[in-house]
Amino acid sequence: MHKITQFFYRFSLYFTAVITGILLVMSMVCMYGYKEYLSGGNYALGNVAVILLAIALGVLLVTLYRKMQGTGQKATVVLFLAIILLQIGFLVFVSHPMSISDPARVQNEALQMVKTQHGQMNTKDEYFQRYSNNHFMLVFFYYYYKLLFRIGITHVVIPNIVLNIFCVDIGIYITYRTAKRLRGIGFANWVLLLFLLCPTIYVWLTTVYTNTISFPFVMAVLYLALWLRHENLTVKNIIKCILLGVMMAVGYWIRPTTILPILAMILFAAVQFFKDPILVKSGERRCVNPKWNLRHKASGRRNTIVKAVLVVAVFAVTFTACGKLVDRHVNSDQVTGSFPVTHWLMMGLNQKSYGGYAREDEAYTESFPTKDMKTRADITRAKGRLHQLGVIGVVRQMGTKMLRVWAMGDDDSLPKASYASDFPVLYEYVMGNDCGAAVIYTQAFRVCIFAFLLFCVIRQIRRRDCEEMFLFTLTFLGAVMFFILWEANRKYNICFMGVYLMLMAEGGRYASAKAEESGDRIVFAKLTRQKAAVSVGILCLGATILIQIPLLRSHQRILDKRYYQSRNFPDAVPVSYVTNKTPKLVEQTLQKGQYATKDQWNILVISFGLDGVDLSSTKEEYEVSLISREDGKYLYRGKIAPCNLTEKRQLRIYVTGKKKVTEEGYLLRMKHIGSEYHMLPTVNKFPDLDPYPYGELSIDGKQTKFDLNMRLLYSGGKQ
Repeated sequence: MHKITQFFYRFSLYFTAVITGILLVMSMVCMYGYKEYLSGGNYALGNVAVILLAIALGVLLVTLYRKMQGTGQKATVVLFLAIILLQIGFLVFVSHPMSISDPARVQNEALQMVKTQHGQMNTKDEYFQRYSNNHFMLVFFYYYYKLLFRIGITHVVIPNIVLNIFCVDIGIYITYRTAKRLRGIGFANWVLLLFLLCPTIYVWLTTVYTNTISFPFVMAVLYLALWLRHENLTVKNIIKCILLGVMMAVGYWIRPTTILPILAMILFAAVQFFKDPILVKSGERRCVNPKWNLRHKASGRRNTIVKAVLVVAVFAVTFTACGKLVDRHVNSDQVTGSFPVTHWLMMGLNQKSYGGYAREDEAYTESFPTKDMKTRADITRAKGRLHQLGVIGVVRQMGTKMLRVWAMGDDDSLPKASYASDFPVLYEYVMGNDCGAAVIYTQAFRVCIFAFLLFCVIRQIRRRDCEEMFLFTLTFLGAVMFFILWEANRKYNICFMGVYLMLMAEGGRYASAKAEESGDRIVFAKLTRQKAAVSVGILCLGATILIQIPLLRSHQRILDKRYYQSRNFPDAVPVSYVTNKTPKLVEQTLQKGQYATKDQWNILVISFGLDGVDLSSTKEEYEVSLISREDGKYLYRGKIAPCNLTEKRQLRIYVTGKKKVTEEGYLLRMKHIGSEYHMLPTVNKFPDLDPYPYGELSIDGKQTKFDLNMRLLYSGGKQ
């Protein structure tokens, strides 16, 4: 058994090194995905800027690592305060609550359960029929909102953000505690510094979902697993075993990807359990706390087995209790349309969507009535796609998904951040049209992550004994492999940021040690090591700035400035979905909250569905008018047909001349003309999620709880 575990240990490290090397190269050359934010789409020059900035940033980080080793509790307090203040500053000056996809659906339904549904989920909602994995999160939000309502808080968005910051910062704190036990307070402060510089902890603060809520659970599982390895079976440690079982069960219910650190913990424990003690050299000191030292005598196999049984028992009890809690609020007998696991595996093979979400795949799986039929149908389609892709195609698809999920540094925040309104003052420069410099920084930091992570894995390979960092390596490897097989979604890797920042910190420690060993062999022989490092960093930073000037200064605004953007496309539904018939008259009120206080927008964009229509054959039209509700003035009036829509099935209405600022808002009226009906305006839901601004949508004279799928933009250039 020892030989088997050692083979697994070595194979895992070498495989992780290969994967990390590939991700490092990808992160260095993936500016193509951000070319719209660079002048003329010059992504090649952007790649050069990223590499140079990454070198400068890497030199700075190694230098800062040495400085952090002499720090103590005061530095810890300062770093935590800096993180919290930057998070608050990001929320005030950059970001805005985002109404996107799954989070909005879950939160809106939880509000309905509190307000009108007596704590019961609406089983007729297609979303919750499909995605039963979100039922526990729905119940969690239900109790959270119920508590808020009892203390008089009925506007939930700010409490949502507070909850999100709390979960992210608790995850950071647990990571800090783990680092402190492994390497001491200087190393822990170094980890906090990396969190401070990491864009990931800021860009998703306004979107409260399982990817952020599960972060502290992932880190708690790893922290407790390391803490309990060599401990005796005392009352205190029994409590820790109970806590570990609870964290595992609740974390899994919140987000099933929590199974990855659990599996990593099991595999790590197996390697440790059968480890040959001869491989451990005596006389070395590897960590500050001897209880965490791998050479510390093992507690004994019986204690290890008892602790494992206790954790498993608590996990089983907690897991069952969570299921019973969900059953109190969800009538499982009426939930018959749950998607099987095969759906996401099949979707991951979709070339058109690059392995990401595809509405056509969702509709395909949903078209089969039972879960068994869905499973068989998904397997059939997946086999067909595998045959069509071939070996080379499968490898290319895997690489594409790795690039989208891990190599791109924005974690999908740039496109999703646009679904909001009344954007703060710095939004354009960090997440909007003029965010080229910010994108280059986020990508350079991602390059540093994988570079230092690779150093960490190389260090583990060179040391022949299994150590604590192998647990984090296994978790990272499992996460990468999972998203290679699963649906590619960049924002879902956020719960693992503590894992890869721990590995990055260890890699920085190793890089600093190797730099110290190199001594006078450094190229700049006449300079001290620190001066040489600073010189390299300054040269690379200066070159980066020189490259960014032409990239950013001559930037032509490719995207119009946003004032309001409603729900994103995957969650929009045709207007016929609301009335179950083809309406003739659609009237949308635009209220002040939607177009912001400045009222400077001059473009209205409306999204349509075309129901597979041939644009050249249909005869239908819409008579469209945009009217100021204050003075009755027509800002736009005309007829439109499918041929007037853009490639993205959108109608762009340009408001010419100076528009009078109005407190009353505007009325958009769309009257259908013709006997055919293929051109369908799309609408959005979730009117209860304040402060997301909603107007009023009237269909054939009847008020609804929907809004048109639309955007309000400003263009200062040619129209």
